[in-house]
Amino acid sequence: EDDPDPSNDEDDALTTPNPISDLVMAKSVDEATPNVGDQVIFTLEVSNNGPSAATGVSVSDQLPTGYTYLSDNGAGSYVTATGIWTIGNLADGADTSLEITCTVNATGDYTNTATLAGNEDDPDTSNDEDDALTTPNPISDLVIVKSVDEATPNVGDQVIFTLEVSNNGPSAATGVAVTENLPTGYTYVSDNGAGAYATATGIWTIGNLADGADTSLEITCTVNATGDYTNTATLTGTEDDPDPSNDEDDALTTPNPISDLVIVKSVDEATP
Repeated sequence: EDDPDPSNDEDDALTTPNPISDLVMAKSVDEATPNVGDQVIFTLEVSNNGPSAATGVSVSDQLPTGYTYLSDNGAGSYVTATGIWTIGNLADGADTSLEITCTVNATGDYTNTATLAGNEDDPDTSNDEDDALTTPNPISDLVIVKSVDEATPNVGDQVIFTLEVSNNGPSAATGVAVTENLPTGYTYVSDNGAGAYATATGIWTIGNLADGADTSLEITCTVNATGDYTNTATLTGTEDDPDPSNDEDDALTTPNPISDLVIVKSVDEATP
């Protein structure tokens, strides 16, 4: 039929869609059980599962106290002061990554968390954050230095052996002890260890020794006429030691032999 008013025969409806970008964060570390002092690499992988392109994408990754920043491959997009990695735009289906290299500290928080954000609505925020954890092996470089106050004593003299133990770190040391059994060329007299040195076993028990700390022991003994004059001390601790070559030291004396000769003279008849 004829329509007397064709002006209302057409109409439209408009939608203004909200862009949706399902951003996903995945974080990993190349070594889960590094030694203290080693370098590790954290890898941050960001992907956009769409369906919209993402804008204003950034990641917050402030290194915790268990690590010290060294470098990254972000070409300036990662700012160490703020921990912000600026990505910007990320197309539907696209991904990008960042590698951060750092040193493992002796103490601190070792859980490194990265949080992802963008301008668009994210339908699944459960995958916008991820962390990577290391469990560092403590490392203590223990060092022992042994000396004697007189290298060429007389037999029968007293000499003092000094044992100096230090911890070059980077971790604190626990269960530190020195085995110091006097060889046959010496007889124990005394020590200044206040009971920490047991003459029966030859063990000097130190216990804990902080990073950078040191301690010492003096053992006084008599030089015997015969025997072994090389006095060796061996150092041990609970933590791994990166340089065991300095965990043993010795001190040697070369005694001067002493002979107390005596002559007695008599005659069988005083008034012959």
